[in-house]
Amino acid sequence: MGRLQRSNNLTRLVQEKKRRFFSPKHTDYNFLQSTWENYLSQVGGLIPILIVCHNNGWMVHRTVMDLFMMFKNLQYIIVDNASSSKETIDYLAELEELERVRVIRLQENHGPYIIYHHPSLAEYRQHPFLLTDPDLDLSRLPEDTLEVLFRVGTAYGAYKTGLALDISTTNTLIHDRGIDGTSNILDTESGYWRERLSPCVHGFPPEFYQAPIDTTFCYIFPQNEGPVNEKPQIRVAGSYTVFHLPWIKNYIDGLTSTEFGEYFLRNDGRSTVSNVVRRYRHS
Repeated sequence: MGRLQRSNNLTRLVQEKKRRFFSPKHTDYNFLQSTWENYLSQVGGLIPILIVCHNNGWMVHRTVMDLFMMFKNLQYIIVDNASSSKETIDYLAELEELERVRVIRLQENHGPYIIYHHPSLAEYRQHPFLLTDPDLDLSRLPEDTLEVLFRVGTAYGAYKTGLALDISTTNTLIHDRGIDGTSNILDTESGYWRERLSPCVHGFPPEFYQAPIDTTFCYIFPQNEGPVNEKPQIRVAGSYTVFHLPWIKNYIDGLTSTEFGEYFLRNDGRSTVSNVVRRYRHS
């Protein structure tokens, strides 16, 4: 077998693996709808949404209040990574007075990925659950967002399905010197808009992409856990696209000295976003 033929065979194998990987596992609308209804029954009608907090109480407060006004079937679990800011402590105490809000206070800062393994959160990992950072603009989400993300994830057997991040208005983005030391915001995020998937069921959103998701607003399906090259992670775009506020110039420029100091300046380096914002403010 010649080198060219071996190369062509390898290319076909890769394309076939990719086609199978990106193909939906379920395309029957009635099945997807019944799975959604069964899921709501399993969680008692309240979908857990985990929000990690560390000295950014004003962000958490805005996020909870935005979602509280839109969705009646969310249960809020705020995981506080040992906040020391009095403002944040006061915000969390205020939120805790609301129905369907629980605050779990940790004794040290474990970082944003604590939700995956902390024993106090195990009960919420028994079924698919929502996770979000508190620094997104979620105020204009469509009312069917929760169901759409769930159905897309179920159809593809995904590990995560979440919201796409808007990078269309490039002139409003801060100019950083690098994310993870390799590329800027636009270069990094534009890579997540390349693997577009085709809608597999009538009624699905017209635009969604295979792309890794960290702690942006998303469903996590624990039963589908696996590497990103084995288990799909899907970002849903169109009307489900949101702004990541720390990338927006007007948002960062409008932060009070307390807000910038308590979170972005005092952050212990666990957050790439904080590092980028600090570089921008000090440039």
